[in-house]
Amino acid sequence: MAILTNIGDKFKNICFIGLDRVEYFHDKSRDSITGDTWLDVTDEQSRKNLALVFFSPRDLEGDHMNPYAYLSDKEGDGDIDEMDIVASQQQLQNIPLIDMCRVAKSEPNTVNILIVADVIFHWDVNDSYIQPTSQLSWIQDLKQVQSTYPKSTKFNIYTNWDKEKLADLNLESKPVQALPIDDNTWLNMPTFQEKNGLIILLVALAIAGGAYAITYYQDEELTKLSREIQSIEQDAPNTNKYAEIARKVTEQEAFMRYKKLIPVAFRDVASSIYHSGIEAESFEVRGTQLRKPIVNMLATIKAKTKAYQGWIQEEPIAKSVLIQSVSMEAIRKPPKSKKFELEALINLSKLEKKLEKYQKQDSEVDIKVKLPEINKNKDRGNN
Repeated sequence: MAILTNIGDKFKNICFIGLDRVEYFHDKSRDSITGDTWLDVTDEQSRKNLALVFFSPRDLEGDHMNPYAYLSDKEGDGDIDEMDIVASQQQLQNIPLIDMCRVAKSEPNTVNILIVADVIFHWDVNDSYIQPTSQLSWIQDLKQVQSTYPKSTKFNIYTNWDKEKLADLNLESKPVQALPIDDNTWLNMPTFQEKNGLIILLVALAIAGGAYAITYYQDEELTKLSREIQSIEQDAPNTNKYAEIARKVTEQEAFMRYKKLIPVAFRDVASSIYHSGIEAESFEVRGTQLRKPIVNMLATIKAKTKAYQGWIQEEPIAKSVLIQSVSMEAIRKPPKSKKFELEALINLSKLEKKLEKYQKQDSEVDIKVKLPEINKNKDRGNN
């Protein structure tokens, strides 16, 4: 599902590129600057947190244009070559590109309208449409768009142009900063690795540190048990304290049972976070009972503040985390948690069985591959 967000919440500076004009909004201001190109209305400082919003048409087959080709076509005549596209890519490589023509369809009986620069762009349940306009004719152009829909249609209008002129149409507008965009429109959205390179490194260090901490604790308990066993053996080598020795040995075995699976569980949780795409702030994996052999572990994943708004967004990402994990048996959102976080149960006994099953299947495949070669060699020997 495409995740919706308001463009003003995502970007500080926004420049809308129309057909022949651009309109630039600086630092979430309602006032704008217009010009011929986006380079005319921005400087080096403003481009550090700038989004370019444009409306690229589709070709005759319905495919979207290459955005770099569209943005490099300054004359609008389609006369561009590979060098123009490469130059455009280099110039725009660090600037978010938002193509509104790729926006998700609206809900039934709802039309969204964006009025900026020199265009009226609107999209409904069927498709999106663009038409030219100006500061002088936009009200008449808006009336024409409105007349093509039933009277019961809900109109969401996004513009910073004169609100008073909309009163005659019984319409209200929202500022362009409230324009909803989804991840389909952001063409060069950074990948999880690009956005969270440092976080991935910290996660790797956390895996190593967490696994070391738990195994260190396990080693401490094992050392303690070994000393107790030696003490019993020295105090009463020929008495009836063998039952006590057996109990300590059994306890020692219990601590050692799943020792090798602890790093596996850590890596699996980190892998699940990575492949699910959850915007995680931190995570930890720990045993559910202190000073006892670890059989069950609890993974706690905390999401970034305001990354997910409500159940509709939280439920799909929670399911994705669970699906991407091998070790997690169940997942939930803690009932008293104010922020969005997830708790996942990891049963090391079940994880061990899964790994054994996988290793067995892997070895069976390997045997099946090698058997024909063995039989072939036998035939050669017989001959």
